[in-house]
Amino acid sequence: MTLTRAFYEKIVTTVVPVSSLEVAEMSKMLENVVRYVLINLMNEMEDYAVKKNIDLWEVIDAAATKPFGYFPVYPGAGIGGHCIPVNFHYLLDDAKRHGVECPILKETARFHEQRIKKIVDQAFDMLPTKHPRIFILGVAIKPVSDNIVPSVGLKTLKMIEAQGGIGTYHDPFVSKIEKWRSQPMTKKVLEKQDLFLIVTSHKEIDFSKLLFYKKPIIDTKNIFKPKKGITRV
Repeated sequence: MTLTRAFYEKIVTTVVPVSSLEVAEMSKMLENVVRYVLINLMNEMEDYAVKKNIDLWEVIDAAATKPFGYFPVYPGAGIGGHCIPVNFHYLLDDAKRHGVECPILKETARFHEQRIKKIVDQAFDMLPTKHPRIFILGVAIKPVSDNIVPSVGLKTLKMIEAQGGIGTYHDPFVSKIEKWRSQPMTKKVLEKQDLFLIVTSHKEIDFSKLLFYKKPIIDTKNIFKPKKGITRV
């Protein structure tokens, strides 16, 4: 343990020693699981806030002014990445082997699996055609990133196709994802879309372009703030 600590002290600013490898690994698992639960909780609160005509993002920012015991977590289309949406599976599996059920985590996982479907269903419900053209803004798992494993945007594209829609996307950091290629935000591309769905809030995307076409917009990242004609989910 002393040698391990000495090694890491050469490459990181702060080393936090613990009593065992198991404690170290579970500390990572705990941090991931807490964020997993909180993000899904915020998605649930967003459903409630929309019905109440309350801006949840403003609520979260106000709550974050509390100087202790709270940190802001924001809603979105779902959770991507290698850790947060995956690690809870490991924890549930190990807990089951030890006879522990973890009902809160199980329910959170169920809610998360339904999140993308709910957004896609809402998009289809907003449009009169059975085969809508839905344009996704951002497929990377987070802003200023080309990481797509696992990608909420990719899951959304597949679900749109499975329900009979035509899904395309634009992402300045991801030129290709499976059989889809990033499309330019040109007039020719944008004017033929039926709906715009914002999944990743890349600063490099000029979202204001979308307003010109007066098509339905589903904004999962608070790009447009509360704005008439913009659907928040």
